[in-house]
Amino acid sequence: MQIPIDRSSDVPLYAQIARFIHQQIRIGNLPPGSSLPPIRSLAGRLGVSKAVVSLAYDELATAGMVEGRVGAGTVVTASGEQAARRWQEIDPGPPTDQAGALYDLLRLANRPGLIRFNLDAPASGLLPTEAFNRSLRAALQEHGPEAYAYGPPEGAPQLREMIARYLATRGISTSPDQILITAGAQNGIDLVVRSLVSPGDTVLVESPCHLGALQVFAACRVHVQAIPVDGDGLDPERVADFCARFKPRLLYTNPTYQNPTGSTMPLERRRRLVRLADEHGLTILEDGVCNELEFHSPAPPALCALGGPVIHVGSFTKSLLPGLRLGYLVASPEQVQRFTRVRQATDVNSPMVLQLALAHFMAAGHLERHLPLLRQELSSRQRRLQTALAAAFPAGTNWTAPAGGMHLWVRLPEQANVVDLYRRALASDVAFAPGDLFFPGPAPAPYMRLSYGNVSPGEISEGIARLSAVLQDACR
Repeated sequence: MQIPIDRSSDVPLYAQIARFIHQQIRIGNLPPGSSLPPIRSLAGRLGVSKAVVSLAYDELATAGMVEGRVGAGTVVTASGEQAARRWQEIDPGPPTDQAGALYDLLRLANRPGLIRFNLDAPASGLLPTEAFNRSLRAALQEHGPEAYAYGPPEGAPQLREMIARYLATRGISTSPDQILITAGAQNGIDLVVRSLVSPGDTVLVESPCHLGALQVFAACRVHVQAIPVDGDGLDPERVADFCARFKPRLLYTNPTYQNPTGSTMPLERRRRLVRLADEHGLTILEDGVCNELEFHSPAPPALCALGGPVIHVGSFTKSLLPGLRLGYLVASPEQVQRFTRVRQATDVNSPMVLQLALAHFMAAGHLERHLPLLRQELSSRQRRLQTALAAAFPAGTNWTAPAGGMHLWVRLPEQANVVDLYRRALASDVAFAPGDLFFPGPAPAPYMRLSYGNVSPGEISEGIARLSAVLQDACR
């Protein structure tokens, strides 16, 4: 069996091997009962490691097409028709370059002189570092060496208690045993998906959607069905239609200051969505990382405050200290225990010293004093960004100002090529997040996400001037 290998391809070698063997099974060249080459032999012929071939065979076994038999090696068990059906259940399709694009965005964050509209996080000047340092010293003084020890896998009791109290002020009634401390919201999303969804299951997502969530779904090999959002977020009636058609296991939504569009779901839609989830046996995974970043009046209550099968993910990345990497899950006590067991397979817990420091920080009232200042500054920067866009960007550009959060979703003139514009912008030392990254499939129009939390007022004016020059040149 001659298997073509393209080492320059973005498709991993094990996936190339698995897909080729699958094709041979599907067209009948490898009927049921056929033996695949021994792992060592095939690895030698292809010039790859045994681990690569082993992973390819595992992929085929997971799809139910082959099995290992004592004395016979790896044997084909599926017919051509079965192979076509089973592969669709486990292979979500060709890989995208979203992971590589995100890596580039993060790598560019450390490039000197770059104006960074691509980073959706607060700038260092907006961080309450002195207050947190005092809390860190207080935690070390109070707990001594225990602050550096392993703590409970669910998280420090002190921090779970403080988060429960804080959430109560946001209309979310919960208890410490319903809270799991995570390494940021991304870790929380990953835990939920790996715990509740299997490869081949269907998950509903918003379109456009938070890039980090899309990466989790791709890594977990689930089928993503994308529901376009409008100015009010997800339409529950479209969700109901997708539930009837696809029988999904999970719905991921970011209903408040959505990333990237900034839309906020009205209360009536939220209530209808929770009722729908109950009716269809659907679990909602609610991403609430920007919930507390309102500019004027609070957003409607979180979905998890309305009852129903909702798991809530929160974080202190956007509202406090990005590098802290502390977040939380709100779920039933039974689900918290399940997520904890899954987490322990890869990570024991978040650093206790940081958890204890954050608990002290919250107990001392620093978070309540910090948030109004952050909201005021973000609102001011958003206004400045809109003024700069209105003055500099060409006709055909439009956006909607969200009532909170830290980014604008900008639709560009139809003739704009976002990938080309991105390259040109980097050459002018300014970065943005290309809209294509946030769609599970092709983007319906040219978009960019401009985050203003990480750029100073002066950088906003200069950065938009550079982007405008690049955009107008590209459109010509």
